[in-house]
Amino acid sequence: MQEPAGQGRMISIIMANHQGAPYLRDALRSVASQTHADWELIVADDGSSDGSVDILREVARQDPRVQVLLHETPSGPAAARNRALAAARGDWLAICDSDDIMHPDRLRRLLAAAEALDADAVADDMVHFATEPLAGPRSVLGSDAPEVPRQIGPADMLRVPEPGTSGAQLGYLKPLIRRQALAALRYDEALTIGEDQDFYLRLLLQGARMWLLPEALYLYRRHPHSLSHRSTRRLLRWRRCRVN
Repeated sequence: MQEPAGQGRMISIIMANHQGAPYLRDALRSVASQTHADWELIVADDGSSDGSVDILREVARQDPRVQVLLHETPSGPAAARNRALAAARGDWLAICDSDDIMHPDRLRRLLAAAEALDADAVADDMVHFATEPLAGPRSVLGSDAPEVPRQIGPADMLRVPEPGTSGAQLGYLKPLIRRQALAALRYDEALTIGEDQDFYLRLLLQGARMWLLPEALYLYRRHPHSLSHRSTRRLLRWRRCRVN
């Protein structure tokens, strides 16, 4: 019998966590609910003291696909993700933050699209949802969301919209990445802002083929302590440093 599309390829899901206990169970449940069953989850806890470690140990005891890496003192999201990457065994790599949620069919659909497009990385749109009252959901890509799969390059990734202008900031996306395309690439641990965007930019500069998909399968939680809740002004400074 022929395997269903998207099956038979291990996906290593990389998750960095620091003080994420209020939202961590939701993120872990969204991983466990994936229709693509061939996955491993590597959670790099970065010096949490809020009960996160107890939650992670409980889940790891229940599911052998979950591996927990503990670091006694906070080192930053880039270093935490690098520790998880070093332990990953999958053919593909997916990033999921510990306060976000994935659609149950997300990994299967991303992998099927990557194989159909012969892509090194594919990314879907993200839907913002917030803890603040009356804060409605919205798309990250907005008017830039493609109607059909669209290949992107370094210039697209480098663009950060100026304050008051429209346009997508692609560094927020959480792509599925082919392990072979990643090679020895790792996050720049010296960065405290824009580490995701920098990582994806260097991946594209290595020649990786990355596509945006016309789907939104990732729920991105906005809250005051979110690692991704960074100011546009600081990202603009990061871009100028990278260009110069």
